[in-house]
Amino acid sequence: MKTATKLLLALLTLLLAVGCRQTPSAGPPPSETQSLPSLEESSDSQALANLEPVIARLEPNLCTNWEEIPTVSEKPPGFAGSRIVDAVREEDTVVVEIEHYGNVFFDPDTMEDNLDYGLFLIQAKNSPYAPHLAVARSTLTLRETPDDYEAIACSYQLSLHPGLTYLKEETRRLAPQLEASELLDVSRYDERLVNYVWKVLMSTRLIESPREITLYDLEQYDGAIEIDYNVIDYGSMEDPAFALDASLLELMPNLSYALVVCRLTDYSVFQQMNNLEKLVLYSADDETFRTLTVGKTGELLLYDPVADVVDLQGVNAEALRLSSWSTAVGGFANCQHVKRLYIMSTRTDTALINAKNFPGVQYINNGRIRDFSNLSTFQGVPIDLYLDYQACRDETLNSLEGIALRDLYLHPENGSYPLEYHRALAENLNTKRVVFGPEMYFQERTG
Repeated sequence: MKTATKLLLALLTLLLAVGCRQTPSAGPPPSETQSLPSLEESSDSQALANLEPVIARLEPNLCTNWEEIPTVSEKPPGFAGSRIVDAVREEDTVVVEIEHYGNVFFDPDTMEDNLDYGLFLIQAKNSPYAPHLAVARSTLTLRETPDDYEAIACSYQLSLHPGLTYLKEETRRLAPQLEASELLDVSRYDERLVNYVWKVLMSTRLIESPREITLYDLEQYDGAIEIDYNVIDYGSMEDPAFALDASLLELMPNLSYALVVCRLTDYSVFQQMNNLEKLVLYSADDETFRTLTVGKTGELLLYDPVADVVDLQGVNAEALRLSSWSTAVGGFANCQHVKRLYIMSTRTDTALINAKNFPGVQYINNGRIRDFSNLSTFQGVPIDLYLDYQACRDETLNSLEGIALRDLYLHPENGSYPLEYHRALAENLNTKRVVFGPEMYFQERTG
């Protein structure tokens, strides 16, 4: 007599060798199926274990339809992984249901979703595959043989509008909170920023127009904001008199990442943000630092600042990353809260990189600086140096004499006109490790 058997968590772990988290799915009533014991308790544990290499071998064949002869298939765009959601044994066959999950993008202008690259990635917090969504499903049929399991069929189907479906469901789920929240008065804020934020919020739930944004939406959003060409046209950004009113950001205290390319009228909009992992500011000047206030950020990246003084009064940043490839900073003030200092590239006077200006630093990572002699002012601080092209030369290495280093990465050939460089100088320095060549780019430590 035919018997149908539901396989629990242990079987799910064995069936998928592509590396996923398994959870048992809801099954039919007990009258229709009978749940197997866990693998440890099962008398058929060896037979179940034999399925593991079978599924691993068939993994390249799961995303297409075939019978008898497995066909090599391409994974769906944005593929992130798979998970078995059901498995049923009927006599000498096992039917396995496998769900594939991955990235889904949404286009607010067309109200359509897609699996290919797009500007707004859906942030699926309430998906079983968070932050991904189920994008396809395979039904794999195996026949049990005395020594193995033979694949006899696979049925594959892409999900229909997984992104749009998720966004609609999220809006229904959040209905009580949305109805209790106040709508955003869009007339009070810059229209361009409002429209951009509306599109960003569409990665979390379906919002038909900017006038449907609620304060709840803004307060709950904890993703990224990038104020660049998505918001402001290039011509406006080139106008020296232009500055964007970004006061709308004050209603978004839970941002985790913010990038600002254009000038703002007031940089105190970050004052209530305490969960910022990174804040990136382009071309920050003295006017920027007069109003810049940040509740807390893991890292402040200043890209080509043009300030006489980088004044971090009121800026609670654990790490400062300076990239002034074409500009120079005149000085630093109120940087005592900085614990990690990254000098990516700079024209700034390197004498300013000293313990007086950065008394709280616990880790330094420098690169492309010509004179490192002032690093001797940092006592007991781990220092890693990444020197390539013209930053890797005899003059630079001589400036490191007597300075205790942890890692020293050297790649003088990374450019068309390397300067004079003798390897023996590096080998005689006080450093725990010296790494030569292009592998230097893959070994950066965080402190």
